[in-house]
Formats: sequence, structure tokens, C-alpha cells
Amino acid sequence: MARTTAHDHPPTEGEPLYRRIATQLLGELRDGTVPAGERLPGERRLAGHFGVSRETVRQALELLRRDGLVATDRRGSHATLPGLPVGTPASLTFPVGARAATPGTVARATVTWEAPPPDHAEALGLAPGRPTLIHRYRYATADGRGCARP
Repeated sequence: MARTTAHDHPPTEGEPLYRRIATQLLGELRDGTVPAGERLPGERRLAGHFGVSRETVRQALELLRRDGLVATDRRGSHATLPGLPVGTPASLTFPVGARAATPGTVARATVTWEAPPPDHAEALGLAPGRPTLIHRYRYATADGRGCARP
């Protein structure tokens, strides 16, 4: 078993080793190495990663648990940093990407179940006259001029 000795990690202004390991682990969690809610690597792997003993890792995890940054259950330890997990997409507005370029415009989008025009059905490979979902996007500029997009 690996043991942590004073010469392996020289003391920094009297700060305990487990506190420095907790700070390093917290930095990696905030960088997104382990997304919020995801399971942390096991104690052995963390001990090898930081070059300390498993007991030091346990003390660091306990410190993070007390601060509410890590939760441990029977499946392991999980990052519980506040905020959204890494990789969560922002909510999109409908229709996606259809925004007026100028401020002061009004937009309206509708979705209906109807048969598309024959030329559209042919271009999309749909059966003529067969209903499908059709969305329309309309916007008007501040001076009242409007454009329609099918």
C-alpha cells in the first residue's frame, strides 16, 4: 500500500495534505473532468492519480461531502456541484435557428397537420395529398412589413 510521507508532498503554509487534494479534486470537477452527477473514480484510482494514500483521498472526499460538493451512496461518490451538468443543452426556441436579425421584430410560428402543396410533396418524396406536419414561420418588422417563410 502506498503511504504518503512528508517528503513526497512538502507542506504548503501548514495546509493539511487532504485539504490540498480536496482542492485539486474540486478543481478537476469544476473543469468538467467529471460532470456533475457522474460517478467519481474509485479511491484507489484517485490515490494513484494524486500520488497519495487512500486514507488521504478518504479525508479529502469527506471534506467535500461536508461542503455538499460530493455525495456518496452505495454506488459510489458523485459530484454534486451546483449548476447544470456539463453538456446539458440550452433550451431552444421554435423554430430552431429562425430569428429575426433586427430588434423590434415580432415572430409567430405555427404547426398544422395538412397536405403540402404538390411541388413540395414531390421535392420531399411524400405521397401527393397525404397530410403531414407543416410549420410556418412569420415575422414582421417594426415598420409593419412582413415576410413569410413556409
